[in-house]
Amino acid sequence: MPGWMISALLAAAPTALPPTGPWRVDYAPDICVMSRDFGANANTVTIGFRPTPMGSGTEMLAIWSGEHKTVHDGAATVQLDSASPVTARYARWTLPDNRQMAIIEIADATSIGGLDKASTLSVKLGDSPAWTLSLAAVAKAVAALNTCNDDLLKSWGVDKAESARLSQPPRANPARYFGPDSYPYAALRVGAQGRVIVAVTIGIDGRISDCRVVSSSGNKALDDGTCDVARTIRYTPARDLAGAPTVAHQVIPVRWVLPGG
Repeated sequence: MPGWMISALLAAAPTALPPTGPWRVDYAPDICVMSRDFGANANTVTIGFRPTPMGSGTEMLAIWSGEHKTVHDGAATVQLDSASPVTARYARWTLPDNRQMAIIEIADATSIGGLDKASTLSVKLGDSPAWTLSLAAVAKAVAALNTCNDDLLKSWGVDKAESARLSQPPRANPARYFGPDSYPYAALRVGAQGRVIVAVTIGIDGRISDCRVVSSSGNKALDDGTCDVARTIRYTPARDLAGAPTVAHQVIPVRWVLPGG
């Protein structure tokens, strides 16, 4: 999974929180997640990564309890060691056990990299204090995460070797097409929300010629509406090793949340 990962935070970083357990790589039916627990007593946080294979971004998860407070959503900063910080958006929820969870959406996977070689990771949500975490033994976990994503692509019928045949991947910003104004009306009418993952085929003209749901929300209107919106995306087409436009594929995850939800 080339070029996806993060960079470290704060020039004068505080002492890094130590890990309190091993890295875990969970093979879910439609996503691969790498996570670890850090800190002790009241100062604890679980950090997770779930990249989209052959996609244009990754999600980072933070789950915590205690005094580290954030607003409902806002800007996050993520950094590895002393590399340039990456700015992203986050949304926060309260879990049933009263812990807090934030999902940090890092939209451009090509702007982040090097987690497997990093020593520390720092994460800052809005104006709250940053977490700085010690990333011991992360390389093997990243390798296992890559293997999981390769297996996931294979189960979806997507050729993971495609990227090696491209001099330039297809380029677009799918996230800007999936806003409140594009919420599928039939799903909105029945109050459906959830996460959908689609695999799209992008032609040499930059238009999507095929869209199929590889992970369903459980609601047909939401699934179908996701492909309807996806077909409006206009890409800069991929180019092969000779520099000519070529057909390519991309995986797009979409989280539909009802207005006010």
